[in-house]
Amino acid sequence: FAFSLPTASSSVTVQFALSSSNSDLYIELDDISLNSTTANLISNGNFETGNYTIGWIVNSCGASCDPGVDMLNPHSGFFQFY
Repeated sequence: FAFSLPTASSSVTVQFALSSSNSDLYIELDDISLNSTTANLISNGNFETGNYTIGWIVNSCGASCDPGVDMLNPHSGFFQFY
């Protein structure tokens, strides 16, 4: 996925969502980046801190949601968000 931020904008919110009535669905994220011409603008996009609360906010998780970082199936490195 590619996205171009207009130069007049000073900020952007990146959201990932999964919605279903099936409680067995899940999402795994790893190696997330948002690049300017000189740097990656995403903090902890590879979750290698082992902690998703650094640079990330989880909203509307619900009672059955238990987000976290694990080592089960990362794209690269040691950790992924689930």
